[in-house]
Amino acid sequence: MSSRILTMAMSTLGLFSRGKGRTSPPPSSGDDAFIRCPACGKVLHSTISRCPYCAAFLEVKCPNCDRTTNRILRKCPFCEASLEGAR
Repeated sequence: MSSRILTMAMSTLGLFSRGKGRTSPPPSSGDDAFIRCPACGKVLHSTISRCPYCAAFLEVKCPNCDRTTNRILRKCPFCEASLEGAR
């Protein structure tokens, strides 16, 4: 496979980074549909469970009620238990 075709395929799939040090634009204030990945800082839609850029998991299981919720929350939205140390 030629390197040009490989580069095009990787770009299309989001696997090719153009330039070091670039960051995603910050989510606009008041827009709850987007969050930042806690591992790589990329802006992502809040409904996905795994970052497509770094493969970090964005959801954790509450140790109290066993429901899955967003990793960036400090308390479970279902039972209000602390999510510190949850996996």
